[in-house]
Amino acid sequence: MCCHTVNFELAAGMGREIIFRLGTGRNLEDANNIIHRFRGSAPAFSALEAVWQYWNQTLGAVQIETPDSSINVLANGWLLYQTLACRIWARSGYYQSGEHMVFATSCRM
Repeated sequence: MCCHTVNFELAAGMGREIIFRLGTGRNLEDANNIIHRFRGSAPAFSALEAVWQYWNQTLGAVQIETPDSSINVLANGWLLYQTLACRIWARSGYYQSGEHMVFATSCRM
């Protein structure tokens, strides 16, 4: 496991692009191959685009329309994501994902 710190200063009106890559490999050789494959901004943006496309396709499978646009945003995006990521894939409830004690308590009830 390693940790890196990136220090930089920005003058008024300036910007800087910093890309962090997180991942894992089956072994050191596999991890090094992944590092080299995603080196630079083009592969990073390509991978990010693939993630966006995946979630747009996945979450777009079900769409509802109500008179309340905030309900539409919630139901057509976040709630579907939360259901898949937490309830189905992680096999936890929305109230259990970040609170181990709640999970432990709910298992005893």
